Amino acid sequence: MASEPSLKRFLLLAGFVLAIAGVATFAAWQYYSKRVPGQRQATSESLPILGDVPAFALTSFDGTQVTRESLAGKVWVADFIFTTCGGLCPIMTNAMAGVQDAARKAGLGPDDLRLVSVSTDPETDTPERLRAYAEQHRARTEQWHFLRGPFDQVQSFSQDALKLALERASEKQRAEGAEKIMHSDRFVLVDRESRIRGFYSGTRPSEVRQLIEDLPRLVAEGPAKAGASK
Repeated sequence: MASEPSLKRFLLLAGFVLAIAGVATFAAWQYYSKRVPGQRQATSESLPILGDVPAFALTSFDGTQVTRESLAGKVWVADFIFTTCGGLCPIMTNAMAGVQDAARKAGLGPDDLRLVSVSTDPETDTPERLRAYAEQHRARTEQWHFLRGPFDQVQSFSQDALKLALERASEKQRAEGAEKIMHSDRFVLVDRESRIRGFYSGTRPSEVRQLIEDLPRLVAEGPAKAGASK
């Protein structure tokens, strides 16, 4: 059996080791809490203004026209997809469904927020096909629009309005494995004043989570504050 002095030395040494471990753990927590993306201190600043969205007009599968004017006063998120895409689009549309669900849990209804998915293949994506695609992805169509229009009009909306590349693939590119339409994987966040406030990869969960965090902040900005920051 260990003597009393030895036991005391052991207890003192054990207490010292535990104290050092506690200090190290606290220091590590402080270090990482300041650097983990998405922490409150990293997102407290106002989102930057990255450009103005010019006038546009596209059509939902139910025949409703969606324009810059019809979206004015609402925050909206846009992306570009096509229903036969086997690469980026399923990932992006599932992510947008996640944004829809998160917005609902946050109490952001159609008066505050709209989601806009634009088909890049209007020849294939008929209104009926887009309707079926929306149903497949559990879209609440009063809030999530699936839009179409002539390809040159969609291309202009992507490239000129939202600053995203969009092109038909060449025969050589398709032979090398490219999808027939090459488009960005970005989600574009637009404020109530039709100004771009952020770009997020729809295929990266961390960026989709950041978008979900930014939505209530931008909705809370309100028209008056957004207008004052011009």
